[in-house]
Amino acid sequence: MTVGDHVTLIPGIEGYPPTSSGGCYVVSAVDDAGRFCVDGMSRWLEPEMVAQVVSEDA
Repeated sequence: MTVGDHVTLIPGIEGYPPTSSGGCYVVSAVDDAGRFCVDGMSRWLEPEMVAQVVSEDA
């Protein structure tokens, strides 16, 4: 997973419905441990919170 990937999230993450208004979240940051931020939000999410990587920018 890299910055710019479009992902859906597993249900039940507080403050993060499974999909955003556009249908997917866009990964805006990834750290060395594989944690990531979406849509410019500051909270780090864990890799297992990804339901699906929908598309990857080439």
